[in-house]
Order: sequence, then structure tokens, then C-alpha cells
Amino acid sequence: MTSKELLTLRQILGLFRRIHIYPVYFLVPIALSLAAAIFEGLGWGLIIPLLQGFLSRDYSFLKEVPILGDIIAALPGVVASRDRTLFMFITAMVFIAILLKNILRYLSALGMSFISVRALHHLRKLLFTRYLTFGKLYFDQTNVGHHSAVLTQFVKGALKPLLVTDKFMNALFSLIASLAVMAFISWKLTLFALPLLLILHFSVQTIIRHIRRLSERLAENVSLLGKKTIEILSTMLLVKSANMETSEKQRYSTISDEQAKLEFRMSAFEKLISPLQEIITLFAVVILLVSMLYILILEGRSDVSAFLVYFQLVRNSAAKFGLLTSFRSHLASSVGPVAEVLDILDDKGKHYVPSGEKTFTELSS
Repeated sequence: MTSKELLTLRQILGLFRRIHIYPVYFLVPIALSLAAAIFEGLGWGLIIPLLQGFLSRDYSFLKEVPILGDIIAALPGVVASRDRTLFMFITAMVFIAILLKNILRYLSALGMSFISVRALHHLRKLLFTRYLTFGKLYFDQTNVGHHSAVLTQFVKGALKPLLVTDKFMNALFSLIASLAVMAFISWKLTLFALPLLLILHFSVQTIIRHIRRLSERLAENVSLLGKKTIEILSTMLLVKSANMETSEKQRYSTISDEQAKLEFRMSAFEKLISPLQEIITLFAVVILLVSMLYILILEGRSDVSAFLVYFQLVRNSAAKFGLLTSFRSHLASSVGPVAEVLDILDDKGKHYVPSGEKTFTELSS
């Protein structure tokens, strides 16, 4: 991460501290994500012997597989002695692993969703309470439309990177589980695949820099559009009496059009990340396919099923890695909203009117 991205992350964590939501609250969703990744890796690992037995039409080799062989040895003889029952057993284990993975991932997302809505609630409440303490001169010098944008749009935009933490934790742990299974299948091929993921990572950085700059401009434009909306609607009688409808419509349309262009450009850059990583992944798969054939011939390996799983894991790892890199795009897009929220939390220029406990009886009579 760059120094600016780290600064944005520290500022977001500071906002969470201001609303009394601490990093320890994220431990339960993260732990659930970790458990889900373990079962995901277990599921992928079990698919290898499942496919190998299906292709060879013989599941007796399962008794010699470490750990799995010990489990099969503990089963009743009627199950362990027949290929059909062994197939049903290994299929059931794959199903259970995938089922538990999805249940744990759902619980993680549910916990993170609860934290998210409470965080948004407390930040909105904090900002609204701040507004109530500002002096009248502050509101005379600012626009109500901007304050409305802060309470509705910028609050969510400022906290977004951490409100989707569960997705990135799921991606990180899933990537680690996939790499572990890939290394188990062929550590040589995995060492060759890692640089390809780094190429994917660095190819996204230019896009992220553009998103960061567009975020700052978009935040300014959203505020300007909100100000203009409130200004026109609150002075509609004056606009009509001065016959300024056409002029105000043109000014509003210009600002709105500029916002639409900025939103489109940001959306275009964000949507470019997925096809770009898919193209790079395609080239990586071709290179890995050639490498796999070389290893199969050189080492005389016959476990084709393991390499079938390997290629699916490569695709899965590339997708998860791409999701991890998108965290930086979320940080970049939150730069503008974070700055606007922090400005409200700053005491500078708020024109406070100090309160006291002295009662002026002469004024009350």
C-alpha cells in the first residue's frame, strides 16, 4: 500500500474508534471466514481422490491415503470393501465440507452485516449530534445540500472499505487454502504460478490510481450538486419571480452532467479490473498447461485428476487475488468521502457558542 492508502485506512479506523467500534468486534466474522476456508481446502483436497477413483474405476487406493485411509479403516467392512460404497462415502465428505464452508461463510457475512448497519447508524448519529453543536454562523456560510450529502452518501462511502471486510477476508483465506492444495499437488508448478499472480497485481495498480483521483473529484461534485439542489428548491419563489427557470435548469444540468461523466469513468475503470484479470489468467493457464505437460512427462506422473483440480484452483486463486487487489480500489474511492466526514468532525471553523450554567433572571421575567 502507498502512504496515502495507509493514511486513508488509519483515518477510517479512527472513525470506527470515534463511534466505539473496535477491531476486536471483527474477530468473530474473521474466525468464521478462516473456518470456511479450511473446509474449502478440505473439499478441494477430497475432490482429487474422488476424480482419480472415478477415472480409474477403482477406489481401493483410498485405504493407502494418509489420514483418509485411517478414517476408512475405522468404517464397517461393508463400506470399506466395496468401490460403490467408498465412492458414496467420499462424495458425502465432499458435500459435507462444501456445505459447512457455505454455512460458515454465510454466518461470517451475517455478522459483518450487523456490524456494518450499526456502524453506519452510530456515525450518522455522531455527525448529526455534531451539527447540533455548531454555531448559526457556520450554517449561514455553508449549504444544507452539502450536509445532506454528508449524512446520506459520504457516511457509507467513508466506511465502505471496512464494511466489506468479510469479502476480503474470505478471499484471503480462500487464496491461502487454494495455494496450499496447489503446493500439495505440485510445488514446482505453484512456484511458477506465483509470479503470474504478481503480474496480475501490478497490472491493476494503474487503474486504482485513476479511481482514487476520480473519487476526490466525484465527492466535490456530489457536494456541489446537493448545494445547488437545495439552493434552487429553497428559493423557488425568487427564481420564478426573476424568470430564471431556464438559467437555473441549465446550471443544474451542467453540474449533474459532470457528475454523471465522473461516475461513468469511475465505473468504467472499476469494471475493467475483472476482464483484465481474466485475460491475464487465460495466458497464465496456457503457460501452466505447457508446464504441467512437461512435469507429467519428466516425472512420469499419472495422477491427471490432481492436475484437473489444479487448473480449477488456478482460476479460483486468480479470482480471489483479483478481489484482494480491489480492496485498494475501495480505499481509493473512499478518499473523498472520508475527507468530507473528517471535516465535520474537525472543530475548525464551526463557530461554537459556549454554553454555561448561569441563569439570567432578568431575561426570564
